[in-house]
Order: sequence, then structure tokens, then C-alpha cells
Amino acid sequence: MSNLPTGWSCRAQGSITLENSEPEPDVAVFRGTHRDYTTRHPGPADLALILEVADSSLHRDRTDKLAIYAHVNIPTYIILNLTTQTLSASDTLTLLLPDTAPISLPASALLP
Repeated sequence: MSNLPTGWSCRAQGSITLENSEPEPDVAVFRGTHRDYTTRHPGPADLALILEVADSSLHRDRTDKLAIYAHVNIPTYIILNLTTQTLSASDTLTLLLPDTAPISLPASALLP
């Protein structure tokens, strides 16, 4: 993905290593290049953003996965809701506080 800042890479449906699991988010943005991860998967300290594409998995993405990613301090978590064609972007640390809500916008807002 050429629009990422220098020193960052992106991959789709690749494993990441967390404390107790190795989920495969739909998209992960991580520090370094793919070559940096030939012997291990990116971990929480390497990750800047996780994106999940949700249809039937929406409830799990909004609850279980959010809690997992927030617990390991993934800075940003985005859900693309295919049903409503909206994006929900969350600062995972802020979302754990009361009275906060994700930012939602139409998915088409990001298209040229």
C-alpha cells in the first residue's frame, strides 16, 4: 500500500501475535516491512491499526474483538460494516471509558 508513511506496511488476513491468540484481522497496519516478519508475526508493539470487515460477524467485531485489541493496546480499530456501508473508527483505549462512542461515517466518504 503506497499511501502509508515510510516504515509502515499493511497486509490482509495475516496472523498477528497477541498474548493468548493469533487472530487474522482482515487488515493490519504494522511497523516495518514484510521481510521483518519472516520468523514471527507482528505483535501489539508493531501494530498501528486493525480493520475488520463485518457482515455476520458485526456483533463479535464490536464486542469480543474490540475487547481483545483494546486489552493489548492496539491504538486504532476500524470496523467496515457491509450491511450499512459505514466505517466505525475507534481509539481502543478511549473506547474502554464510559460515555465514548466510535466515529462513524459512510464508507463512500473515503472513496475518490
